[in-house]
Amino acid sequence: MGIFTHEGHRNLRAAEQNVSQGIASLYSSICGICATLLEPSGRCPGCGRTFSPPPLNLAIMTDSQRAAAIRDGLVPAGTEGLSQNEVRTVQFYARLRRQRAEREQAATPKPKVESRESSLAERAKKFIRPDGSIIEMSLP
Repeated sequence: MGIFTHEGHRNLRAAEQNVSQGIASLYSSICGICATLLEPSGRCPGCGRTFSPPPLNLAIMTDSQRAAAIRDGLVPAGTEGLSQNEVRTVQFYARLRRQRAEREQAATPKPKVESRESSLAERAKKFIRPDGSIIEMSLP
């Protein structure tokens, strides 16, 4: 056992805190059902469930990571710490995703109702009661 000074103890506590934050962020990014890493959107590629995405800390992200998070729609426009250019970029990608969804919805053809001629058995069911007795028909 070594003797820790106040500074050594503080350094040890800081390292311990960093490790626990890393473990917490890793735990929040793993699916609790199938133990696979979640996509940045919070969707599990293994079981398909969607969880709330892990919180983003923009302060520790590099510029390329910030740009990728903005492009993927993970950063809302009202997030603190965004520059004016990044806010405009967030708004642009949000509008782009909305327009693409509208176009896809408008371009999706409506399903055709398949009308086929009814079979002999289906036509015969019209003349039989649920108890199996025949419905008498009067001819005109």
